[in-house]
Amino acid sequence: MEASLSTIANAPDLAAIERALIGGDLEPLSVDQRLSYYRALCDSLGLNQLSKPFAYIKLNGKLVLYATKDCTDQLRSIRQVSVTDLEVREVAGLFVAVAKGSDSSGRCDMATGAVSCDKLAGEARANAMMKAETKAKRRLTLSLCGLGIIDESEIETAPGARVVEAQSVPVPALPARAEVAHPAGQPYRLPNGRPDSAGIGSALISAMNLIDLKSIWEAASPIIAEIEDVKKINELNAIKDGKKVELVKANA
Repeated sequence: MEASLSTIANAPDLAAIERALIGGDLEPLSVDQRLSYYRALCDSLGLNQLSKPFAYIKLNGKLVLYATKDCTDQLRSIRQVSVTDLEVREVAGLFVAVAKGSDSSGRCDMATGAVSCDKLAGEARANAMMKAETKAKRRLTLSLCGLGIIDESEIETAPGARVVEAQSVPVPALPARAEVAHPAGQPYRLPNGRPDSAGIGSALISAMNLIDLKSIWEAASPIIAEIEDVKKINELNAIKDGKKVELVKANA
């Protein structure tokens, strides 16, 4: 997970990365950055990325990932999600399914799935009922796993939603990075006086050569030594090591 995130962070367009991680829009990212994000997400959930657990959808003007059937099936197995109760009722021309369940930790939750059944009869009506049940169970699974993303069964009812194939996603042109290396032989001064781990990470990413990278790390070392979160320290080390590899390759 840390290595994948550092791969994303090593890309030059920090504005695009911010839009992806904070704003949820993957479109500004390059193909490599999207793949790194996809792998990091799969790794964090323990999903087999080769089975296509996520796919692209254009929703509310943003390119985002949605969970496929394979995603929810894998998550139910990994997290041992059990549906303990499933109730379907007809309300105002809708089949409304309410699923209740729990995971291996004992956490309980419930979710609802609704499908229009107005003027339907026979097999079409039966399919609508089963579809409502499927929606409820998949939404329950995603909720228990802490994933606030749209499910495959919800796409057709999401206003303006459009599935996008990977090969048709536009690849933005990334701007060249300005050369801002500090004067040789002078110690690097971290911006903003005493930055947090995110500020240190940004400084490491901005290094233009190995001398810069070494100076930034030396300047940040006293602050890093006081960080109690081991995960943040590991992330900074991963960013530094990834940046070093990138600079070595660039100068090869």
